[in-house]
Amino acid sequence: MVLELIRTFLPEFVVLLAAIGVLLFEIVRPGSSRSGFVLTVLALGFAAVANGLRYGLDPSPTPHDVGPLRLDGLSLLFRTFIGGGALLVALYAYPYLKQKVKAFNEFCFLYLTAALGLMFVAMSSNFLMFVVALETASLAMYVMAASARSERASVEAGIKFFLNSAFATALMLWGISVLYGLSGTLDFDGVNSMLQPFAGREIKPFPLLGMLALITGVGFKITLFPFHLWAPDVYQGSPTPFTAFLATVSKAAGIAILIRIVVGPLHPLGKELHGLLGALAGFTMIAASTAALLQTDAKRLLAYSSISHAGFLIVGLTAMRGASDPDAALAATLFYMPVYILATAGAFIILYHIERHRKSSELTIFNGLWKTSPFLTLAMVVFLASLAGLPPTIGFVGKFFLFVQAYEAGMWMVLSVMVVATVVSLFFYFKIVRCMLLNDPEDGLDLKGGSPGPLVFLLMLAVLFLIFLSGPFYDMCVKTAGAL
Repeated sequence: MVLELIRTFLPEFVVLLAAIGVLLFEIVRPGSSRSGFVLTVLALGFAAVANGLRYGLDPSPTPHDVGPLRLDGLSLLFRTFIGGGALLVALYAYPYLKQKVKAFNEFCFLYLTAALGLMFVAMSSNFLMFVVALETASLAMYVMAASARSERASVEAGIKFFLNSAFATALMLWGISVLYGLSGTLDFDGVNSMLQPFAGREIKPFPLLGMLALITGVGFKITLFPFHLWAPDVYQGSPTPFTAFLATVSKAAGIAILIRIVVGPLHPLGKELHGLLGALAGFTMIAASTAALLQTDAKRLLAYSSISHAGFLIVGLTAMRGASDPDAALAATLFYMPVYILATAGAFIILYHIERHRKSSELTIFNGLWKTSPFLTLAMVVFLASLAGLPPTIGFVGKFFLFVQAYEAGMWMVLSVMVVATVVSLFFYFKIVRCMLLNDPEDGLDLKGGSPGPLVFLLMLAVLFLIFLSGPFYDMCVKTAGAL
């Protein structure tokens, strides 16, 4: 039994052992940092590759539960996203850790703990397991947000993150308690069975209250409007590598649990639920795109970009109700998740490299970048083009699938908002491009020290050339959605 559990959850066991290992390094060799960092990277790389290979071999395995955890194609896919996204961020976090973090190995422990907790969030099929996994990750993330203790903005970001997350968790727990009171169970399938008699009925206040509180709590975690107001301040104040973690890895886990909730316990409330998600998607895209136009700080601009993409990411979920093929609608969201992670991680890596040299995150740090680093300029343009959904990047294909599903579902209002948000995004992304190409450099600062060239190059190739694999991967996503 134990050996079977280890085999089933081998990637997570490796991450857990690595987390314990980096603490032992601190005991055996105090102050040693390289060993702990290497172990962190190897563990996350193994988790991403192992889960990715399992998913590639069978994107729609027969779902089965191991206690409160569900093993299926969705869990494999998002465990791959979480491990891969955490690996991308960790690969370029080393300069920050060496310069800013005194307790290096402890930070690596927290980083691995956060990634592990989010992997279990993606596998949860029980509300208790979901909350425990989420709070395990959240406790580590509060500390990482405030890890640059010498900087007031970082400490303030950690406090804001903690207070807002605590409020969101309280709301979510209240909603879960309502559903538990109605059903007498915390299992997703049990809550689904209990809500079946309410499907199609007009008056069902308590199930709706539970649904609203639960979606509100998850909305805080993935920065949906109007629960997104904490994100710009926390993103700006936190160390940039951790900001990238929040914008990619944490958001992936949030989308995973939202999918499980929508297709699982709350599925009988489909009419009300999908209407609510459609409204949240539209308002999120409008609010974030409008606010992004006003930003002069690059981290805040990318924060609002991340918020806007949260709206795009739930369009596929919203379209499931009216689409002729619900599996294809959900697959559009599954497909868009790695597309978003690749481009966002690349943009944050370049931002941190420049920020580390110029000691600022204002948009002016990009002034004249094409003269001092043509390669980074080209890469940044590619990443921003993918986020905006421009060809020939993979972001164009991802948004195309979302647009098609919104059209087939007859979501005309949401579709209109998507068009407007996409057009507006061109303007605020162009603010960075304009600084790089049209403005003169403010100094002759050399940006070559610690250049992320190889990693950025690989990400740029992925954004440009994965378009040729978009068909097979989308088909795999459809199979995964169908198995749910």
